[in-house]
Amino acid sequence: MANKAMRNNRLKMLRQISLRFLF
Repeated sequence: MANKAMRNNRLKMLRQISLRFLF
């Protein structure tokens, strides 16, 4: 469970960073 949550958080952060670079 903890590992899954950490993965989701990382994906969210990566998405935000990618969006910032794209826009």
